[in-house]
Amino acid sequence: MGKETEQPERLFVEQNYDIGAVEKLQKINAGRSSMAMLVAAGSGQYVLRRLRNRQQAELEYKISHKLLHFELCPPILLARDMRPFAQNEDECYNLQLYMDNDPKGSEEVDDVKLGHAIAVFHLELAALDGLPQPDRFELGAMWSTIQNRDNTDSSSWMRSLAERVQELLSFELSSSNTSSCSGDWIHGDLGKWNMLFPRSRKRSSVLLIDFGEARKGNRHFDMAAVLASLLKSCRTDEDWKRRISAFAYGYQSGGKVVDFAELAAYTEFWLIRGAVAVLAHNGTTEASARFVREVMATIDRYKRIYSDRVS
Repeated sequence: MGKETEQPERLFVEQNYDIGAVEKLQKINAGRSSMAMLVAAGSGQYVLRRLRNRQQAELEYKISHKLLHFELCPPILLARDMRPFAQNEDECYNLQLYMDNDPKGSEEVDDVKLGHAIAVFHLELAALDGLPQPDRFELGAMWSTIQNRDNTDSSSWMRSLAERVQELLSFELSSSNTSSCSGDWIHGDLGKWNMLFPRSRKRSSVLLIDFGEARKGNRHFDMAAVLASLLKSCRTDEDWKRRISAFAYGYQSGGKVVDFAELAAYTEFWLIRGAVAVLAHNGTTEASARFVREVMATIDRYKRIYSDRVS
């Protein structure tokens, strides 16, 4: 958490939301392109987030409203003017109920319940009426940035990455034209950083947050993000297989089908996309090169695991 903010921010919240007097308002850790603050008021604790625009605010509210019945998302509050956001000059904000998160929750999560929760999320979004958000981390665009900047790098790891990127760009184009899942609504950034694991769990083992990347895509992309971000702690291939199978069982019990070949492909896609994002943001440094090599090794391990699973 950062230090307490000044009076103007406090007045902005009190003027736009019916939550009582604001007792404290502090900056909290957020993503690279976002800002969030913890708001302590007489009626409880909330998270104030700065968004890109009102279209994002309206879409996030529609998604959260659909998930409330299943207790899959903290509620987003309406402002005094009954809009799901408040504006401060050109900046747009929403206010969401704060939920206490167990820092060890991602290590102790019930994979069956988690899979079921993600399936419910995808089912509920099937009939969503909203404007999809642009993919701000589109693989082709990020790779073009790297090529234009680092086109003289001929290291072996960069050549290997280039080959995988080209294969995945072809795969993405083919999948969008042939897969029955390509037109699904997806979260778009469903790593563990966008999941909360409340200390007191009732109907669900997880709460989903931050729908700023929600768009049309293949739901296996979301599943790959969940599994790749949560299974890093697995020490053996057998642990990975067990947890993937448990997640898939829960997902299919929620009414959706898991195609393990597509899940394997989108796991590689998710991991390579992350490696390319690091390179695009940080440049070709020794740390970036080490990270890319680690990603390559992880992908090879996943391929072995999924090959055993689908054979």
